[in-house]
Amino acid sequence: MLIIQLSDKSDSIEVACKAIRRYVLDNGKSFKLKKISDKKRFFIVCRDFRCGFSIRASKSSKEVVSITVFKPHTVEG
Repeated sequence: MLIIQLSDKSDSIEVACKAIRRYVLDNGKSFKLKKISDKKRFFIVCRDFRCGFSIRASKSSKEVVSITVFKPHTVEG
């Protein structure tokens, strides 16, 4: 099973996006896009509005893609 953590680095936003999606799905959770993703960022939240789950990957000015927000699920189900 894939593990994602705050400050993890990726080669591109596409690689980070695939890893984040695989991580969420491997854990049997659901998600939705928080904002429209582009070449510089990918931001998802839990489908359950009561849950605090979110993950954001962003590309820095140095062209490094990293996980900048990681908040675990707070609502089970």
